[in-house]
Amino acid sequence: MAEHRSLRIELLSAAGELENWRVALAERLRRQGHIVACNRAPGAAGPSGPRRLMELERRLYRLPASASHYCSKATAPRNCLARSPDLIIDLTGTNPGPVSAPTLKPLFDLRARDAAAADALLARRAPQIDLMLIEPGDAPRCIASATPALENRKLFTPGVRAVTASLASLLENAVDRIASGRPLAFADPTAPQGAPPGSPAMFALSALGAKIANRLTRFAVHREHFRVGWRRTNAGETMTDTLSWPEQSYNYLPDDGKRYFADPFVFSHQGSAFLFCEEFPYAAGKGVLTAFELLEDGTAGPPLPVMEQPWHLSYPQVFARDGEIWMIPETCAANRIELYRATRFPDRWTREAILVEDTPASDATLIEHGGRLWLFATVARDGLSSWDALCLYHADRLTGPWTAHIANPVLIDASCARPAGAMFTRNGALWRPAQDCSEGYGGGIALCAVERLDEHEFRQSVRARVKPPRTLGAHGAHTLNVAGGIETIDIVGARARW
Repeated sequence: MAEHRSLRIELLSAAGELENWRVALAERLRRQGHIVACNRAPGAAGPSGPRRLMELERRLYRLPASASHYCSKATAPRNCLARSPDLIIDLTGTNPGPVSAPTLKPLFDLRARDAAAADALLARRAPQIDLMLIEPGDAPRCIASATPALENRKLFTPGVRAVTASLASLLENAVDRIASGRPLAFADPTAPQGAPPGSPAMFALSALGAKIANRLTRFAVHREHFRVGWRRTNAGETMTDTLSWPEQSYNYLPDDGKRYFADPFVFSHQGSAFLFCEEFPYAAGKGVLTAFELLEDGTAGPPLPVMEQPWHLSYPQVFARDGEIWMIPETCAANRIELYRATRFPDRWTREAILVEDTPASDATLIEHGGRLWLFATVARDGLSSWDALCLYHADRLTGPWTAHIANPVLIDASCARPAGAMFTRNGALWRPAQDCSEGYGGGIALCAVERLDEHEFRQSVRARVKPPRTLGAHGAHTLNVAGGIETIDIVGARARW
């Protein structure tokens, strides 16, 4: 592999104001040792409608001033390149044409103009972002793609920030690959089909109506109330076998409406099966970890308190290794990934190590593959979402040291990034359940075949998507696990507060 080299980069924007995220991108590339010139190409600035909508939202919803997304010409960093650039980042929104140097250019739903991204957001969906590489004399080729998460579809500004954060991450990753001589992966870009966009004015009116409706109902309804179910299965009957929702019904943990249970994992010990999960009492507003013994008659024993911390806890992956029982719970609120060891199973645990520090990692999931240990987690950093940015970490032993994957985030896709349970093998291949957050958090489960997992690359393909039937009164499923002949699931839907 070639040594990482410094590149002369020309970052081109359209005439008019330079957006804040492009200024920040240039500064990050400079900190990595590259020489970056920010220049404006001739041509008209983008449409004013989206800018007016963002300013209206900033005032109406009291968004911070930084959400305006634009900076003045005076604050835009500029510098001249002594020689022609090694790489051009073309953000002008013009159609690809002949180039004088290797050029990176984004497409939004296969269109070059930024207006295509705005059209998708006005239709309340995320655009498909494809990063094209254009070499002199060659046709454009797609080297990376992303589908960002829209955590708030009612507002336009957060969607813009999600799109630009995803694009910035794709560009940084591509520049790093080019500078270090790592091979680029080429693929055929595909654009999603969606509803036609509305006008900025109609979007604003609709968002205001949704805000009023939410205020009227929030004291009466929990919009996202989770329930945990389980069932005993035989070989070939699980969702990981059939890739579809089962006909057999689940048994559900008791639901008193004062709390919800989510993120179920099952672990068998000394002939008994225990279900570990997040318990979220609404009055406390913070998750704790709870266990239930699953009885042969289809009922669950009384709840056993397992762990409480000053911060939110969830997603308790429990596993055996080296003669001990371990747990990796989600400790995103503490900004790290922690490892615990059972000192008295199932209800007494001690922290053994901090695996990854200074990282807001969600739903960290452990797997051994290719002679190494791997952690999969989504990381909300640099404007990316815990719904869409998958990062990997690898180590030789459980307590570390753990190393971040060279291509993090290895995937930006709200429909199949965030872990949704323990990974499994199917027909000799490694698979992973992932959360499908393309239409909202916990909207469904994507079952993905891992096609490559090593220290240089990660690739997966979605083979199936599953959602609960409407008869269950749920709009989504969130976590899937199979262990010891028991399958667990959690589903999410609205529930009255009384």
